Amino acid sequence: MKLAMAVVALVALSVAPLMAGQNENCKAFMDVAGATDNAGVVTRIDPDAFSLFSVYLGLTDCGSGAGEGVKSVSFALTYPPGMASTAIYENLLPGGLAIGDWETGVTLAGSGCLEGPFLIFGVARYIYTGVPGTIVWTDHPQFPRRVEDCSEPTTQTDFFCVWTNCGVGQDAPAGEAGCTPNTPVEQSSWGAIKALYR
Repeated sequence: MKLAMAVVALVALSVAPLMAGQNENCKAFMDVAGATDNAGVVTRIDPDAFSLFSVYLGLTDCGSGAGEGVKSVSFALTYPPGMASTAIYENLLPGGLAIGDWETGVTLAGSGCLEGPFLIFGVARYIYTGVPGTIVWTDHPQFPRRVEDCSEPTTQTDFFCVWTNCGVGQDAPAGEAGCTPNTPVEQSSWGAIKALYR
C-alpha cells in the first residue's frame, strides 16, 4: 500500500509542471499606434531623426477562465547599436515592479492583475538617431517567455509566443510561424458582399 501511494505521489509531482495555467495561448506583440485590439496593431514606425517614439508591449489571447489575466511576464528586448540614443522603459502592470534589465532580461510583476484578452503591460520609449533598425523580443536568460496568471492562492505559469516585433524606419521582422492571434472579422451583409462583384 505504501509503495502504491509513493508511486501515485511521484506521478503527480512529475505531471504538475506540465499543467498549464490560464494563459496557455498568449501571444506577445509590439505596437506603435496605441491599438485597443488585435486588428489595430501597427508594427512599423518612421520617426524623424532625434525624435522620441513609443513602442507598446502587450499580450493577446490570454485567459481561459477563472484566474485569467497577467500578474507577471519575463522577457528581454534588443535593438541594434546606433538605432537609438536613449531608451526609457515603463512597467504598466498594477504596482509596477521590475526586476532585472529590460535589454538583458526583466521580470515585470504587479501587485494586482491586468486582465485581457488584449492587454498592454509595458511601454518602451526611444530617441531615434536616424539609423533604421528593429526592436525584437528575446528570451529572459532564466525565465524565457514566462507569463504568470492571476490564479489564487498560487499563480500558474505559461509561456508566450512572439506575434509581432517592431520596425523603426524599416519593416518589422516577422514573428514566429503559427503565432497568429484571434482577429474578429467585421460583419457584412450579403447584399454588401454581392455589390462588390457587380
